[in-house]
Amino acid sequence: MSRILYGQVVTGDVAFGTARHYSTRLDINKHHIGPDSVSDERQRFHIARLAAIDKLEQIESRLSQRLASEVTEFIHVHRLMLADPQLCEQIDQLIEERQINSEWALAEYGDELATVFSQMEDDYLSARMDDVRQVIKQILHQLHPEPFEPASSGDASLERADTLVLIADDLSPADLSLLHEQGIAGLITEHGTPLSHTAILAQNLNIPTIQGIANARQLIRADEPLILDAERGIVLVNPGPELSTQYRQRLQRHSDPELIRLSREPACSRDGRAICVEANIDHPQDIDHLDEQTVDGIGLYRTEYLFLNRKELPCEDEQYRAYRGLMNAMDGRPVTIRTLDLGSDKQPGESQAPIGSNPALGLRAIRLCLQDDRLFMPQIRALLRAACGGALRVLIPMLSTSTEIFQIRALFDQALNELQRDGLPCSSDYQLGGMIEVPAAALSTRTFARHLDFLSIGTNDLIQYTLAIDRIDHQVNYLYDPLHPSILRLLAMIIKESAQENTPLTMCGEMAGDRHYTRLLLGMGLRHFSMQSAKVGSVKRVIHDTDIQQLVDPIKRIMNATNPARLKLLVEELNAL
Repeated sequence: MSRILYGQVVTGDVAFGTARHYSTRLDINKHHIGPDSVSDERQRFHIARLAAIDKLEQIESRLSQRLASEVTEFIHVHRLMLADPQLCEQIDQLIEERQINSEWALAEYGDELATVFSQMEDDYLSARMDDVRQVIKQILHQLHPEPFEPASSGDASLERADTLVLIADDLSPADLSLLHEQGIAGLITEHGTPLSHTAILAQNLNIPTIQGIANARQLIRADEPLILDAERGIVLVNPGPELSTQYRQRLQRHSDPELIRLSREPACSRDGRAICVEANIDHPQDIDHLDEQTVDGIGLYRTEYLFLNRKELPCEDEQYRAYRGLMNAMDGRPVTIRTLDLGSDKQPGESQAPIGSNPALGLRAIRLCLQDDRLFMPQIRALLRAACGGALRVLIPMLSTSTEIFQIRALFDQALNELQRDGLPCSSDYQLGGMIEVPAAALSTRTFARHLDFLSIGTNDLIQYTLAIDRIDHQVNYLYDPLHPSILRLLAMIIKESAQENTPLTMCGEMAGDRHYTRLLLGMGLRHFSMQSAKVGSVKRVIHDTDIQQLVDPIKRIMNATNPARLKLLVEELNAL
C-alpha cells in the first residue's frame, strides 16, 4: 500500500532504493567486575578508545582531500575529544572505584556530563552535549561493532549499497562518511535538523537526505521500495508504477543532455544579460573535476586545508606552489583565494591557543591573522608571488571594521617591499576584497566598497549572525531562514550599495548554489554567483529560463512581505514564472 511521509529537506534531488534500517543505538551490557579484572578492563577501554581515534583519523584524512575544512572539522573535534586526558582519567577512575565494565563507566560518564550541560545557561555550550554523546558512542562501537541491521529478505541485490536508502535514528559525521564510501542511495533520519553537522556533511557529499521523520523505522519496513524526494521533503513508500514512472522522467529531465550543455555554456538570462558563475573549491585537486568551459573562474578557494591535520605550519614556498598551481590550472581566469579562516576551535598545527566559550564570536579568521604574523605574513608573501601568474583576487574573511582593511593593506605593502628587496618575483597586480558575513560589515557596505576592489557575501555566517542562532545547534537552528525579511533587506541593501559604488559583488554562500533562490537573487540585482561545481548546471538552467526584467514587480511584493508563510508563497510564485 502506497503512503507518504513528510520530513525536513536537507539536500539532494530524488533517490530510488530499498529501505534498510541502520541503528546507531547500543544496548549496553552493564556488569560488575572483580578487583583482579580492573587492570584488564581499563586496558580494554583504552584499546577501544585508541581504535576510535584511529578510525576518525583515517576518515578525516580521506575527507580533507575533498571537503571544506569546516566540514571535516566536525570529525577533527571528535578526535580531539577522544584524546582528552580528562576523559581517560574519569573512565579509569569509574572502572577502578566502582569496579564496573567499560560500557557502564562510559554510560555513567555520559549521564554525568548530560546533567552538567543541561544546567548551562549558554545555549551554545549546552548544545555541545551532542558531540559528547557521539564521542562516547564511537568508543562503544569499538567495544561492540555492529553492522547493518539485517533485512527481512534474502534478496542478494539488497546487499548492493547503492540501491539502499538507509533509515536511522541519527548519524554522526563519522557514521555518514563511512556509509558514503559504500555508495548509499539516500538517507532518512528520525532526528537531527537540516543544519546539523551530519546534514552539512550530507550536503557536501551530495547524498539525498531527509531528516526529522519521527518513528521512521516503525513506519517503513525493511525491504520496502522507496522514492526519496529530497527536494520536497517527502518519502513515497511502496510507490505504484505510475508514480515511479513520473519520478524517473523527472530524474531524466534533470540529467538530460540539455542541462549538461547549459552547464558548459556562459550563463545568460533569457533577456540577454550575462551572469558570472564561478566555483567554490576546497582543494587544488578539485580543479580536476571542473570542465574548462563550466565556470568563469574560482569565486572562493579555501586555504585552511594547508594548515589543518598536520604538526607544522606550511612554509611560504609550499603555499606559493599551491596557489600558483591553482592559477596555472585556471589559465587566466580569475582566482579568488580566501585568506585563513581559522579560529580558536580550529587550530593550525599543534597550536594550544585557549578555546573561547563561543568560538564563532572569538579570535578567528582575520582577527587571528592580524595577531599572529607567523600565520599571516608567509601567506601574504606566497599570494604576492603567485600574483605573477594570473588574475588573483585575495578575499579577507570576517571583516568587521575599516581599520582592519587599512592594517591588511599595510601588511601587503610591507610584504611586497620585502619580496622586492629579496629579489623574488612578485606582483602588486591583485585585487583585495572582503567577505560580508557579519551584520557590521553589511551595514558598512558602502564604506568597505570604497576601500576594497570587490566584495563577497558569505550567506551562511551572515544569516546566523543576523538571526543570533547557531546553525549547527539543533535546539535553535529551525530559526535559520534565508528568506527571513531581515535577511532579504540586508541582501538588498548590500547589492544596491555595492552597485552604487561600482564595486563588484559576488555571493559565495550556500544561497548562491541553491536554484530555489537563483531567480530571487537575480531580481534583487545579483550578477555574480559562486558555488560548488555540482550546482552549476541547475543554477545556469534557471538563469537561462529567466527574463530578469519580468522580476521587478514580483520582487517588490516579496520585499514588502512580512509574513513568513506569505513570503515563501511569493518566492514559489516567482520560481513558477
